[in-house]
Amino acid sequence: MAAQTELNITVSFPIYVIALASWVGWWLLVLFLGAGLSALPVDLINEFRFRPVPMKQDEFARAKSEMAKQVDKLIQIGKTLLEDRIKADKAGGCMTSSLLIYYYRCRLETAPRCSGTLERV
Repeated sequence: MAAQTELNITVSFPIYVIALASWVGWWLLVLFLGAGLSALPVDLINEFRFRPVPMKQDEFARAKSEMAKQVDKLIQIGKTLLEDRIKADKAGGCMTSSLLIYYYRCRLETAPRCSGTLERV
């Protein structure tokens, strides 16, 4: 029979904290891995059930025209905000943003318009 010996290893506090965190992390991994694996088939089935369906041609045309109206409204709001900014800069005498305003004014004037005649991709 072999003689039993006892080995004492002294470790610093940071090593002790790392070992304790690893031990706790291992148990958390075991716990959450089991929960995730049991929920995976349900998630995959629900992804299949609620997948996107293609739109009909009339639905697509209606949605596209509504979106074109929203885009025109947003462009109009942007132009109004830009005009207000220009008026505020002129009233306050601030000329620091004149190049930026000129840039955005040119971008808004040359922005493409949605005429509703684009083909469905």
